[in-house]
Amino acid sequence: MSLSEDLERLAEGMPPPALDPTTWRRARRARLRDRVLAAVAVVALLAGTVGLVDVLRPPVPPEVADGGGALDPTPGLPSRLVGPPSSVVDGPAGASGPGWEVTDHLDVGVAAAAWLADFGSGRIVLVGAADGRYRLVEPPGFVGSAWGPGTLQQAGLALSPDGERLAYAWLSFRGAPGPDTPTVGGVRVLDLRTGRVRSHRIDAGGALGVAVRALAWSPDGRRVGWLGQRFDAWTRSGMGPTVAVAGGIGVLGRDDLDAVVVPSDEATVSIEDLGVVVVAGREVLRLDPFHRPLPRRPAARPIGDGVSSGSPAAADGTIVRPQFDARELTLMSRDRDRELPLGLPNGTSWDVAPLGWVGGQALVQTVEFDDRGRSTGRIRLIDPARPSSSRVVAMIDRVASFPFTGFMSVATNLISPDRPTVDHPVPEWPGGGAWSAPPAWLATLAPAGLGLVLGTLVVRRRRRRLG
Repeated sequence: MSLSEDLERLAEGMPPPALDPTTWRRARRARLRDRVLAAVAVVALLAGTVGLVDVLRPPVPPEVADGGGALDPTPGLPSRLVGPPSSVVDGPAGASGPGWEVTDHLDVGVAAAAWLADFGSGRIVLVGAADGRYRLVEPPGFVGSAWGPGTLQQAGLALSPDGERLAYAWLSFRGAPGPDTPTVGGVRVLDLRTGRVRSHRIDAGGALGVAVRALAWSPDGRRVGWLGQRFDAWTRSGMGPTVAVAGGIGVLGRDDLDAVVVPSDEATVSIEDLGVVVVAGREVLRLDPFHRPLPRRPAARPIGDGVSSGSPAAADGTIVRPQFDARELTLMSRDRDRELPLGLPNGTSWDVAPLGWVGGQALVQTVEFDDRGRSTGRIRLIDPARPSSSRVVAMIDRVASFPFTGFMSVATNLISPDRPTVDHPVPEWPGGGAWSAPPAWLATLAPAGLGLVLGTLVVRRRRRRLG
């Protein structure tokens, strides 16, 4: 009998094999899993390759007007401004690096730009006009230092037109802080050349104090208009009942305008060379330092809810003011208003703040948000005769976009329409940015590493099955 016949006889006598009914289903799942792992590995490897290409791609130059080519020793506003990281804002005094320092000294020299370092911070960023160096200072009594971040939504500060002085809101306690503790405060003016501080106290009129929220210099740099709240109680998380008040101070003398009650602090404040304070909210009020009655009129459109801002006036008293939807501005003369469209694209949300006047053109800052919530800051020059053709003169990177801290103040006398900015070097912040984002090498290697791991798993599973 042949071998094949013997095998057939043995097979006929053996019982049928008992197979697990889930065998084929498990096999199909395993095969599908292998295919998915292979596809994920391919996608991860492609993502890593794209990330590597993005890292190696040269940076795109900012879309700004020509500031003069190579690095320029001429004093002026830098064509690019970059905010400090939180490690610097909250770090110790004395820290420094290429292009920046945190200092206790107040005689830092003429500044081209100034802004609150971060929400709830007591430090102010001052950008040197001559060298572009960033200096973080904490002026004495600054409201950002004295009060918790939830108490004051806005901390007023304003750089003089020549960049030599900084006006800021000042507040201090008379005794241990508590809900009924009276305060003393008002506006202080810091001379950036000498470091000397001059205090202008605001009479609270029997209340606990006055918190200044917005400041604006007169065109000639001799006066400062202010807008704020008089309060009767406060806590670390907010103030009690408040009354909106406004007034003005004479920087070189004592011709201050006492606090005057106004309908609302949801407005802009300006001051003219002769000391007339203009508060523009739902209506336009003109407060005369000699207490002469001046006419009031309704505003064309209201400003945004909860917004107080300084709006430096032109020499003829004209101001610009953001409207409620912040997509346009209002050009306000002494007797009438007209809209000033910015020509901004649809589908993008904006915050707009007036910075002053340069050669008859309005200087404004815009913070623009795309559909992913990412923000881009720009400083623009707008000719009132051709408002839709606004010109970008400076880019703003990683300066807080929160409306209460992200808007800055600039020295408008250092800017001209023909040469709006200069090319100063940007600081080398620790970590390279204002927020701790993952480094580029990690963004590149992480997907590639994931693809390598997944690919290894696929190969090992196949070898195990073949073995």
